[in-house]
Amino acid sequence: MAGAGSPIRSAATTQFPGQPDGTIPAARDEAIRLRKLVALCSHLSALAGQDADLAAVARVLSNGIGAAVAILDSELQPLASAGIPEPGGVIGQLREHAGGAAVDRVLLAVSHHRRALTVPGPRGSEGSVAVAPVSVGQEIAGYLVTRSSRDAELSEDMRLLGTEHAAMVCGMLLARGLVIAAAGGRARQELVDGLLLAGGREDGEVDRWAQHLGLDPAREHYVLSVSLARPRGGGLEATKSLLARLAPDAVVTSRTDEVVAILPAAKSPATHPEQARTLARTFAATVTEHHLASRRSA
Repeated sequence: MAGAGSPIRSAATTQFPGQPDGTIPAARDEAIRLRKLVALCSHLSALAGQDADLAAVARVLSNGIGAAVAILDSELQPLASAGIPEPGGVIGQLREHAGGAAVDRVLLAVSHHRRALTVPGPRGSEGSVAVAPVSVGQEIAGYLVTRSSRDAELSEDMRLLGTEHAAMVCGMLLARGLVIAAAGGRARQELVDGLLLAGGREDGEVDRWAQHLGLDPAREHYVLSVSLARPRGGGLEATKSLLARLAPDAVVTSRTDEVVAILPAAKSPATHPEQARTLARTFAATVTEHHLASRRSA
């Protein structure tokens, strides 16, 4: 046991032979930055399990790495941003750093390797731009772009890692949105099928189905069915979109080879069949104009 006059010193102040001055404070600072990066990634991961959106991811990343953040779709249109008044400014910075023609090569490399890249600025510039792919399954749904200055607290590698992690979380949020939309579409289809097959049921269930679809059970409705002669390509979606434009109040859904619309009857002297035939003629004229072959029934 060391006495009062023991030469043993505290490990925190021991200077080993050949150790440069300031190494211990530098290591301590590095540990602080690493803890901050871990906290940032943990916060981002938590967003994936919450009812968060892309804007929340952009804000957390911007605050965490001290950078301007823009989340773009595959066409480079902004979806969310933080730390920058105009998201297009980040793309402008990327073009300035990489050169106008080189931006496509940067995006191609990012998409091909599915890894984030840092694009350093020209000599004398104040910062760098990082680009990370936002993947949904095997598809590249967009890009996460950050612009940071050279005096940022985290190192460039740390900022790049945080950017890549945020892009992964964005992909998870987008994928979840697609799953919810698909589930909603299936539920909507089942409700429409239930209404069409309900017959003379009067147990109140049909009214509830109608209300779920946004229909007023107190009003009378009629059905227009459009069958495609050759349901290939985007014919079903084009037909569905056209019917929705012609009848904004309708509930429109698509099946294997047909599009069905449930429409509230207008308060006019025209009977339901007459209203349906009027809409069918308008639809047919538009279809003919756009060369989309179909068969319709009301």
